[in-house]
Amino acid sequence: MDFELAYAFKKRVYNHRDSFPSLGHYTQQLHTNTKKLTAVTKQYLGGTPAQIIKNVKILEAKRKLGNKQLSIQAIAFDLGFDQPTYFTKYFKKATGVTPKQFQAIIP
Repeated sequence: MDFELAYAFKKRVYNHRDSFPSLGHYTQQLHTNTKKLTAVTKQYLGGTPAQIIKNVKILEAKRKLGNKQLSIQAIAFDLGFDQPTYFTKYFKKATGVTPKQFQAIIP
């Protein structure tokens, strides 16, 4: 049952990777509470709900950055960021490089 909750959470995160729903949004959809969701995600997914959300968002950003025909601004808006500059800061904090630098190292 706990594994099913973790799976359902991760599935919902992937479905909302273009927006920033609150953790409360997920707990309400999954009929659980923050404490339970945190315990389950740590056990089965290896991180807190916030870490899982960030990892999915960064993975999707990397995938989109691989398509060099998309602008960084378009990718930022596509991922639900209001400002491309915030996307750049978010991405750099998570990866250590800017989106532009990341695109430059992709063959």
